[in-house]
Amino acid sequence: MEQLRRLVQTGHSLDHLSGPGPWIDTKHFRPVPDGPITAAEALRALLDDPEYRDHYCSPENDGAGGALHGPYWADRIQTSDFTEISADESEAILSAWRNEWRPVDESAQERVVADSAVDAARTLIRRADQRLYLRDLRQEAEHDWGWVLGHGGFHEFVLIDAEGGISLVVASDD
Repeated sequence: MEQLRRLVQTGHSLDHLSGPGPWIDTKHFRPVPDGPITAAEALRALLDDPEYRDHYCSPENDGAGGALHGPYWADRIQTSDFTEISADESEAILSAWRNEWRPVDESAQERVVADSAVDAARTLIRRADQRLYLRDLRQEAEHDWGWVLGHGGFHEFVLIDAEGGISLVVASDD
């Protein structure tokens, strides 16, 4: 049986597109032992990591290790719920989400802030060697107040680079 690798979180950022609404949360991890990791290994390790279990309803992850992950019960998310997608598909999802949150009267300054946040996520998407996307689990895994997250969608990408770095990028709103 394959031994589960554990992860070490190496970074975290939270960027708001405009106001308190839409945001992009990014967490970076390295596997232990360090080095290349398969997509299957990365997903198993990520789902097992307490930092994955983030309810995303406050700026700080005070719910790490809890029962929730975004709008879902964390224990109902399986590795099979992720599908491999291309950089183009990933960017299309992110662009559609950004356009949904683009205010009609968006100022030049607001546009710069929002585009900067989305561009940072796009850069990670392009750099990744593998990209995995979490399917919508609302029907089978939404917790009792999960409806407050992701009115414009809860978009989760797991990005893996050749050296073993893993980035978790979540684009959503509350």
